[in-house]
Amino acid sequence: MLDAVSSAVDTLTGAMGGNAQAAGDVEATFHIGKSLVDPNPAVTGNLSPTANGSENPQNQFGNDAPTEFVHFGLTHEDTASKFQHKETQLDHGVMFRDALERESLLLHGFLTSAQYIFKEHKDSQGALGMAGAAMDVLMGSGSTGLDPARFDELIKRVTKAGGSINLKEIEYPPIHLAGIDLHKARANYADFVTKMADEALKHESGGGPGGALGAAAGAVSGAAGSALGGVGGTLMKAATTVQKIVFKPFDIYLGMYLAIRDEYEDAIEAASYAMTLKAIEEKCVPTFHVWFKPPPPAPDEPAPEPSQADKPDNEIEKAIADAKKAVEDAKKKVEEVKKSVDDKVKKVKDFLSEEAAPPPTPGDAALASIFAAFNSGATDKRLPDGNLRVRKKIIAVVTGSVEQVLDLGSLPGFVSKTFEKITPKSIALLQFILSRAMGAGLEMTFTQDALRVLGRKWFFDTLLDIIVEQFAFLQDGPDGMFNLFGQKLTKKAFLEKGRDLAREKFGQHLDPILDLAMNNLGERLRDAIDGAREKDALTMEVLLARLPELTALIIRDTILPVYDLLFDELFGKAMGAATNAISPVKGMVSDAKKKMEDVKKVVDGVKAAKDALSSGIGLDTDFGKLKDDIFGGGAGDDTPAGTAGGNFPGGKREVLCVAKEVTKAMIDKVEEEQKVDAKPWPDPPEQPVPPAESGSSPSSSSDTPSEA
Repeated sequence: MLDAVSSAVDTLTGAMGGNAQAAGDVEATFHIGKSLVDPNPAVTGNLSPTANGSENPQNQFGNDAPTEFVHFGLTHEDTASKFQHKETQLDHGVMFRDALERESLLLHGFLTSAQYIFKEHKDSQGALGMAGAAMDVLMGSGSTGLDPARFDELIKRVTKAGGSINLKEIEYPPIHLAGIDLHKARANYADFVTKMADEALKHESGGGPGGALGAAAGAVSGAAGSALGGVGGTLMKAATTVQKIVFKPFDIYLGMYLAIRDEYEDAIEAASYAMTLKAIEEKCVPTFHVWFKPPPPAPDEPAPEPSQADKPDNEIEKAIADAKKAVEDAKKKVEEVKKSVDDKVKKVKDFLSEEAAPPPTPGDAALASIFAAFNSGATDKRLPDGNLRVRKKIIAVVTGSVEQVLDLGSLPGFVSKTFEKITPKSIALLQFILSRAMGAGLEMTFTQDALRVLGRKWFFDTLLDIIVEQFAFLQDGPDGMFNLFGQKLTKKAFLEKGRDLAREKFGQHLDPILDLAMNNLGERLRDAIDGAREKDALTMEVLLARLPELTALIIRDTILPVYDLLFDELFGKAMGAATNAISPVKGMVSDAKKKMEDVKKVVDGVKAAKDALSSGIGLDTDFGKLKDDIFGGGAGDDTPAGTAGGNFPGGKREVLCVAKEVTKAMIDKVEEEQKVDAKPWPDPPEQPVPPAESGSSPSSSSDTPSEA
């Protein structure tokens, strides 16, 4: 018996140490995309050893020699003459490279978001979760729990594909292969994250990682039933639902994220893909930052006015003139830096200013299409077989995922209304932030204070209304009287006074809740923006990849702490301090508070730099260092750019690049070693399939952007 236990413990220890099975390979399906040949040829399809529409072997190479661009799993025919991209000639080669780098940033972001959330879910189990996993092994179930480190192998595939084209000079075969490898990685990601979801969200009866916590919370549920004094039916189910919400915040968070990513990641990919086609067709410059408004051309500097100081009569006058010029140059430099800082401060204010509309950008329509997908209910969701179904609306996706996690059937109406109020406001807030970030372009930045103020304006009154509505249901007595914080009120008096009483009772808690929510949001946004900026890789794909994660995060951080407050108010006295000891929401809030305390002393860089400019500036000032202090420069990452076999994302992006002329040997190499068997989409699609029931489990597929 002891040997068996020892063996089981070894198995558990090995699993916790990361000795987990790597992600396996699944087949990736490619489809035929839009032709990039101008004018469009009569025949569309895959790369052929002969020119499109010709059986003449002599046309195997020449100005019309066929090439192929693979992007988001779609193949696009092109010609060799369009690939070469010189410093003085804008053409497709570098556009292809930059498009694939944006694709790799998006896929890398999807993967790292998933890995982070699965890890957070695993870590949230704490000692209870570890005990549950240990019991699973000891009792012979064989389950060793999640290991988010399994994502590492897939992330390496993406960074290897991106790194293979992160060069100063690029050739056709590596571009073609990178497109193939990225789509294969995407297919494996979609398959693997679904398997991880199935393992993570097992219900307690199935031996999932939440079993130990669920058992502990069961005692609390019994106490809650006693607190209700035997009231049954609808009210008892409502209390049980609230209790489960309070004790399963990380399960709910993971469930919401998985459902959102499953339903909308393909819409995000479709928008990125649309920006690539737009950039190629319109020959956008810059070729990488296609979402942002192009910077204005640098104005021609006027010729300096001739002066006597420029033509001294003797060496003394020359020395005096040089000294004066040095002073004037220094003053001018100070003014330039001051102006830059002032401009920065204005942009910080504009980025999160609700009153200031962002300037039009090339990416406006693509960004709008993503957020439209959350609410459109259009028949545009591709199934694995290529047919279409009606896309679910975001409220149905969120409430369906919560129902699945809680395993209680349909949510009580008063609970579902809470999610119905917060979910669209969360989406609107993210659209507001991302549109302003896109308007700011490469200068995008924000202050945590601005985000905190925005969060309070956005959610405070809504959360107050939610609290009043929850009490209206949970405290509706049989005599028609409402018991609100010890006060017996008629329904009319409740409606008149409820909001004020809720503000008085809970207002002091709502501000910290929203501060913590906005701090978590700001931390994720800042990490994404600053990390990409340091690598010269800041583009909207970096933020859009986090959209499913951020949506679930805001909903979690606004709704769940409110239910924790309600649970304490309604049942806490009956259950005593035991609930505080095992409440995951309280632990989540406590961890967030610690993070906020750690960064209290961090002063906003722009504000600090502006203060520094008002004193201590002289001729000996190191303006280069000052610029780094203001704009976040400095030593940065030592990863060499443009080296074969490097990583991207991860390494610094090679900004300047030229595409080499395509040779027959390159075309032969692609034809022989990188053949893609792309298929057409069903045309026309079969009868649209209705969405699955809201409580069903996610069923990810390696969806690719579809052609209209």
